[in-house]
Amino acid sequence: MNKLTYEQWLTALCLWREARNQLPTCIRAVKAVIINRTRDPQRRWPNDPIAVILQPKQFSSFNAGTLQMFPNPSDQTTLDWTVWNLCQQIVLEPIPGQPDALMLNGINAYESVADTKERPAWAKNPEMEIGDIRFYKL
Repeated sequence: MNKLTYEQWLTALCLWREARNQLPTCIRAVKAVIINRTRDPQRRWPNDPIAVILQPKQFSSFNAGTLQMFPNPSDQTTLDWTVWNLCQQIVLEPIPGQPDALMLNGINAYESVADTKERPAWAKNPEMEIGDIRFYKL
């Protein structure tokens, strides 16, 4: 695997933590959320991917008190390790000059359908659902 910058590594870790049990399309959609937040014309989020990912209470796997998870490099036979490699590849994929469908929809938030007993107040009119995750444009 190519060496990653800190920004790329943190983004791959976010993708792995947030969507490692999902389809590659869903992992790419989480990446689109991060990118779309950095490009938000209303400046509701920071314009830097690192700041977006580490912003408090935005990505649950980075919340204080959450068990910090990392892929285990000593066990390269596990599904998690395979998905970790996929997340790194997705991070290295070029961001299209002209937005693809995920970027065009402007998705900038999501919720796990499986983990959500009651929808958050902000969760109205999902743009799409991929696997167990609903994506929104706020």
